[in-house]
Amino acid sequence: MAGELKQEFIEAVRLTPDGINDFLETPIPAAPTIGTPTDKDSAIIANGVLSKFLLDLFAPFAGLTPVELLLRIGQHNSVLESAMIAGLEYLEGSDSDEQGLQFIEPTDGGTYSPGEMRFTVAAQNGTPGRVNLTVDGGDPVKMTTEDKGATWRAFQSVDAGEHTAECSAQFDGSEVKIITCVFTITAEGEEPPPGEDPPEQPEGTDDEALDRLHKQILTAYRQLLSFGNLGDPDEYKTRMSAFTAAVSQFLSSITATSPGIAATKQRITDLLNDITTILERSPLTTADLEDATNCASAIMNNINMLKTLLA
Repeated sequence: MAGELKQEFIEAVRLTPDGINDFLETPIPAAPTIGTPTDKDSAIIANGVLSKFLLDLFAPFAGLTPVELLLRIGQHNSVLESAMIAGLEYLEGSDSDEQGLQFIEPTDGGTYSPGEMRFTVAAQNGTPGRVNLTVDGGDPVKMTTEDKGATWRAFQSVDAGEHTAECSAQFDGSEVKIITCVFTITAEGEEPPPGEDPPEQPEGTDDEALDRLHKQILTAYRQLLSFGNLGDPDEYKTRMSAFTAAVSQFLSSITATSPGIAATKQRITDLLNDITTILERSPLTTADLEDATNCASAIMNNINMLKTLLA
């Protein structure tokens, strides 16, 4: 089926309007051979021969649309056709009119490293009003869409081990469509067997995951700064823990290893260790909490620098 669709695609790309198609196999006639004019009379004869050749040349192309021809330069180029075909993705069952869902992330049987898992499904032949995600039979999570229902996404933390994700949706009042996917999360620090590829990143490989984690850091930081009652160390620790957890997850999602990025990540790690040391003091004083907040502010400066280096 995929081969048939590829051929249909090539044929559709090669279609040209009648103003061009009628002349695809029209050859240019062979030019006559004449000697170089040496006097006025031979020059007149040469011009006559040229005029006759030009008339014979253009006569078969009567009706050709020059502007359309210019717009379609390279249309039958095999290299361009190959590039277009290489960019296509054939979704099994997409030639059917049946409505349904398809898992994009994770892939069935895929292995992923620890972290917050990104779940993405694509809607087929319709737009569902709502899509729910369930992992290992847990509570349903409402997925969100940013492209008018074409794809749906949710993030959820999953422990190490094998898991089953299930997505359900209803299209225009029809029966509920359900799809499942089995995937594996490796243990923290677990290395793949020799010869096997390392596990994929759980939150994908694009910038969306980093942007989302960065927003979580900003939210946790604002909540930390808005806490005015420094006389409540327990509540302060709770807010600081949310901030440091978001920062740690952000750092673990960065795969780039340039010297500048590595140095900035190390500075942030050192500041996180300083916060841990401060919060272990007993009893905690207001000055201790202010010192921890200052470390958090320094972390934010370095986070912003990281964002610049990653851009």
